Amino acid sequence: MMATKSMKKAKIIIVTILICLLIINIFLGSVINNDKSTKVSKDTAIKLPYVVVHIDLKGSPPKLEYMESLLQGLKEHGVNGLLVEYEDMFPFDQNLAITAKNSYSCIGLKNFLTKAAHLGFEIIPLIQTFGHMEYILKLQQYKHLREDPSYFDSICPSHPESIVLIKKMLEQVIYFHNNISTLKFIHIGCDEVYHINKCTLCRQKRLVDLDIFVNHLQSVIGFVKEISPDTKVLMWDDMFRGINSDLPKTILHDTEPVYWDYKPKITISHIDLMKYRRKFQNIWIASAFKGADDRRSATRSWPGY
Repeated sequence: MMATKSMKKAKIIIVTILICLLIINIFLGSVINNDKSTKVSKDTAIKLPYVVVHIDLKGSPPKLEYMESLLQGLKEHGVNGLLVEYEDMFPFDQNLAITAKNSYSCIGLKNFLTKAAHLGFEIIPLIQTFGHMEYILKLQQYKHLREDPSYFDSICPSHPESIVLIKKMLEQVIYFHNNISTLKFIHIGCDEVYHINKCTLCRQKRLVDLDIFVNHLQSVIGFVKEISPDTKVLMWDDMFRGINSDLPKTILHDTEPVYWDYKPKITISHIDLMKYRRKFQNIWIASAFKGADDRRSATRSWPGY
């Protein structure tokens, strides 16, 4: 008897759920598919100010001619921005001695960026300023700037020569881009700073890792604003994830985080996003394509914000 009642109750619940799903389906159909076709209404499409493709020039950088051949196709697919992570492919001043032998020429790069700008692309240069500085710190003349002598990914923010080097790099890139078109955004990297607060100079300050990170970030942002006041600063967000304390207000002006990930199964922290939304004017979202099922196939792309 009890089993029969339980079965009837279960059937009622299942029928109720099915009816609810049917109502939801009908409602969505009326909103998205009024004409009973398979096309999504343009009114329901997500509209983003920027849809950006990340061009990472580390490893095996493409020739400028090849990248130029992609521009029209990217535009037709709705892309209106390029995030160019230069690494050592930018034609830096020879005194810096960090440019690769196969780096782009000033004339060639200027022609490419000019054509991209004429096609309506927003060009966002990315210059790493803390972590992922392997292309510099692997060189013998910059080895002394490593945070940890055994690793060449992170620069020591406490060494006087570090900020001088970073300033020179940013200055050259910003001036180069501003001479082509107004530089609205620049990306300063700052992701995956795995080695921080390790060296004697940093430990002497007796600061926690977050304070070391933020102080360096403030110095970099401050310099960008000095030479290009109207340029907004973008940065990868991962060093701020999971922080229980409030984010420092001093870094928020004209700074926007880029929330990124490319794992096979992405878990997004709504707590972090809400924290960013309360503090920053905009949040950029960086997803991935090419499968992104392991480190070898993952490549970032940007749906924008």
